[in-house]
Amino acid sequence: MSDIDRSSTIRPPATRQPLSVLQLTASLSRRAGGLLPIVQRISQVLADRDVDVSVMGLEDPFSEEDRGGWSPLQPRTFRTFPPKAFGYAPGLRRALRSADANLVHIHGLWMYPSWANLAAAKRSRPYVISPQGMLDPWALANSRLKKRIVATLFEHRHLRGAACLHALSPSERSAMRTYGLKNPIAILPNGVDPAPPASGRDPAWTGRVEPGKRVLLFLGRLHPKKGIPQLLKGLNRLWNRESAAADDWALVVAGWSQNDHQRDLEEFVRQERLGDRVHFVGPLHGQDKTDALRAADAFVLPSWSEGLPMAVLEAWSHGLPVAMTAACNIDGGFSAGAAMRLEYGENEELSGLREFLETPAAALREMGLRGCELVAREFDWRMIGLRFLSLYQWMRGEAPMPDFVEPRT
Repeated sequence: MSDIDRSSTIRPPATRQPLSVLQLTASLSRRAGGLLPIVQRISQVLADRDVDVSVMGLEDPFSEEDRGGWSPLQPRTFRTFPPKAFGYAPGLRRALRSADANLVHIHGLWMYPSWANLAAAKRSRPYVISPQGMLDPWALANSRLKKRIVATLFEHRHLRGAACLHALSPSERSAMRTYGLKNPIAILPNGVDPAPPASGRDPAWTGRVEPGKRVLLFLGRLHPKKGIPQLLKGLNRLWNRESAAADDWALVVAGWSQNDHQRDLEEFVRQERLGDRVHFVGPLHGQDKTDALRAADAFVLPSWSEGLPMAVLEAWSHGLPVAMTAACNIDGGFSAGAAMRLEYGENEELSGLREFLETPAAALREMGLRGCELVAREFDWRMIGLRFLSLYQWMRGEAPMPDFVEPRT
């Protein structure tokens, strides 16, 4: 049996040591998008429980500027070399080999940190992988050739060697099984903190959105999988039909553009003469993001594929009603009456928008309040952090298998 095969079996350590967890991911800055607050809060909540937590990732232009968000932790970043998209950082592999952590938690796939962890794997140090939606069918179909090459070179072995995999939802668990993985799978959602107080400042779209218009907010990475082109086309159809309800709304798109996707979106807005209805405000972080969520009237995420989107949880924590697709993998939002379902039909036409925009303001406020109650009840980071702690203790052979873990198949 190979070292990788042995690492997938839970065995108690010969001598019990205090739990020491290394959190590993590609980016430790805003470049990580929604993954950043996930890894940050898991790490910080565990540190609050007196777990020895270390954090490693790749250096990028925002690493130093965003370092303060990790307090009290001091993450280590490593210089990368071409090809930049792969994140080759030889210093990371050396650091992993010498790290004294007795468990590693890897967030994300398809980049150098996976290979570095595989190369540095120790028989006595199990690891858990959180793909964060990267094994879902839509995600696998995107950049398919690159992922097949990476999978063949190392990611298949890396995934199979994990002592446990982490799925954000039953849907993601099913995607992992479809991919052929037989490892134990822990099913745990991402979490969210209570909404911070407002600053009293105006939101980013002040002076651009016509006074009196209600704001439908999209906040996230600007990427084709988010469904923004279909959202724009759907709204344009409603506006052209002179829907009284739709005319009350403006769309604000906030987020950073990947592969110049914003340029394509802006070209559509220009061609359709929607500049007075659609507003791009760039990426929003920290208090700017809080101010936007507090000032918006509703939130939309027409995504084709998600693990479990932090943006929706954050919108609910601010009391916003949400329109989203089932691909967001938070079916509890629909059953709790906190969200309205958007669906794709023929020719990628998005339905459900009109019903959402025509919902009376009072009913939308009630929807948002139900979302706030939902995240407080089921998605609180402190509660989820304790579940990760019990997962780690089981992986170390120091506790029974938690009830949220599906055994090896």
